[in-house]
Amino acid sequence: EIMKLDVKAFALTSAAFWSAVYLICILLFALAPGFAFGIFSLFIHGIDLTLIAKNNVTLLSGILGLALTSVATGLFGALFAKLYNKLAK
Repeated sequence: EIMKLDVKAFALTSAAFWSAVYLICILLFALAPGFAFGIFSLFIHGIDLTLIAKNNVTLLSGILGLALTSVATGLFGALFAKLYNKLAK
């Protein structure tokens, strides 16, 4: 029998994992912005991120970004698990 995913557990795990990644990213940019820009530009084929960077990131925008992307990731995780379970029949 094919293993099914627990939709709620997968959604919560996805959101928790993304929250950790987001917080590491925030810390990296706060503590070592030059290093962070260098590393993350490698993810997008060497595009110079300093040309599009915002210099006025606030605590509020960081918290809102964390909340919004974590909720979105949880929703996408739930959709993924539901689709997987449907296709795995």
